[in-house]
Amino acid sequence: MTTGPEVYVKARLRWFASGLDALFNRHRFMRRLSLLWAMGLVTWTVHEVFTRRPDIPAGTVAALSAVTGLLGSVIGLYQYHRGRDDRRGDAEQKP
Repeated sequence: MTTGPEVYVKARLRWFASGLDALFNRHRFMRRLSLLWAMGLVTWTVHEVFTRRPDIPAGTVAALSAVTGLLGSVIGLYQYHRGRDDRRGDAEQKP
């Protein structure tokens, strides 16, 4: 059996991972908050890009597309977890 700092680090990482699991898988509020955050980030970024510059450089376009892709990822995760919750709820309601 290993003793020392490795055991402590593994225990802390396990605690952190279980906390993240509880936030995203059991609590719907956190998933909705992440969706709202991504929507706000995309809105702010698009506003900043298109109101401040008459011409948009290539680096800005790449960053804007990455931020917009973030919203798609968050929406996909939200729908996945929502569907999983719906299936779990249907299974619990069946006799």
